[in-house]
Parts: sequence; structure tokens; C-alpha cells
Amino acid sequence: DYAKPRKVRVAHLVGMDDPTYSITRAIEKEGISLFKIKLGGKPEVDAERVNGIAALKGVAGLTADANEAYGSTEDLRNFVQLLNKRAQRALLLIEQPFLRNSAASVKNAGVKIPIFADESSADHRDIKKLHELGYKGVALKPHTKTFSGTLLALDELRKYRMPYAVMDLTTATPVGYVVGAAFAARVNTAAGVELNGRQYYRAWDKLISRGFSAERSSFEVKNGLSNVSRFSAAHGWGVSDKAFSGYFKFSK
Repeated sequence: DYAKPRKVRVAHLVGMDDPTYSITRAIEKEGISLFKIKLGGKPEVDAERVNGIAALKGVAGLTADANEAYGSTEDLRNFVQLLNKRAQRALLLIEQPFLRNSAASVKNAGVKIPIFADESSADHRDIKKLHELGYKGVALKPHTKTFSGTLLALDELRKYRMPYAVMDLTTATPVGYVVGAAFAARVNTAAGVELNGRQYYRAWDKLISRGFSAERSSFEVKNGLSNVSRFSAAHGWGVSDKAFSGYFKFSK
């Protein structure tokens, strides 16, 4: 619903090398309660890490991203079985456990936590096959896999009644942030929106001040939410012509 912009829940990324204090800081400073955890492909180590994060005060929801690191359905099943009850309740989905071209059937893994595809979904034409393999949903990336491609994928997902989550990449600049947040605020995303460019860009504040100074407050996360109401121009899914021209003038 483009005409009714609203706030959207933000997922904070926890990378393999990110310290625990980055989680507590996000909770205390921005009120974030949803966290996406990167996995390394070792069931015991991954489960211990997820159990520890789930136990932190203020953590209400989790997603886990294996980035193709699991070699078999047995490894994935072992990981889930090693999770304690609190972690299993908090874990909303597991993203891309197997290699992108793997023919492994997610149905054979025997896990109740929904498995979402990422790298396996290059475009909308992959979704039928993913559905047949047992994937419950797909990660959408309107800022990196093109906005038009995301709309085509969204149409296919609705056809198969598959849920979806909206994910970001570190390469997504403030323009990508705006597109991702504005898109996620207008669809029924299963796990908020991941906006990790804001976490890892060293010049993030400088990029905002040069291209989006008037909308700076809309890049703030309060109570775990991103408020995209300031990005409600008539064009560009929330990115005004003025903002676009100002940003790209700086980027050249």
C-alpha cells in the first residue's frame, strides 16, 4: 500500500566476528529486539552461539543465515536439535543452509523452523523449484536484486502462498536503505527488514548528510522501528526526485 507509509521493524545483523556488546548496544540505544545471526556451518558451534544470543535480555526474535555453509540435511537437523527451547521459540526462519545449486530437499531435513532461500533464488523463475524442494519462503533484496525483479518475485511468491523477508547487503548505500525500508513497510514481511549497510559503512553519516540531510531523522531507528513516513514522495517508492538527484550528484 504505497499511499499509507508506516514504520517497519528493523533486524540487526550479528556477523561471525561481531562482539556481544554490539547486540546489547542495539537493544539499549535503538530498542531493537530482532536479530539476524550469521552461521558458520558447524552445528555445535552455531547452536551454542544462537542459544547464547537468545538468552540475552531484550532479544525477542531471531533469524539465522547459514550462507550455504551446511553440507547436508543431517547437519541442519543436528543444528536445530541442539537449540534449546528458548532459541527454537525465538527463531523465525533459517536462511540458505545449502549450496545455491544443491538439489537437497528441505523436506527431508525434518525441521519445523521455516527454511528460506536466498542465493538459490536468483530471480522469480527459481521460486517454483524452490517451492517443490520444500523451501517455505524467500529473502527479497529490492536494493540489490533490482526493484522490478523483486516485484516479479513477489508475484510468484504470492502464487505459491510463500512468505518472504526483506534483506539488505553491506553494499546498499543510503539509497538502498530507503528503497528497502520503504518497500518492507508496504508489504507483509515475515521478519522485518535487515538494513545492515547502516552498521558497517564507515562513512554512513557522511553519505546521509550529503544526500539526505533533510530526511536524517528517517534513518534513525527508535523502539526497533524505522520510520519511513518522511520518504513519502510520489515517485521512487519513497525516494523523492530531489533526494535522488542530490545523492547522485554527490556520488559522481
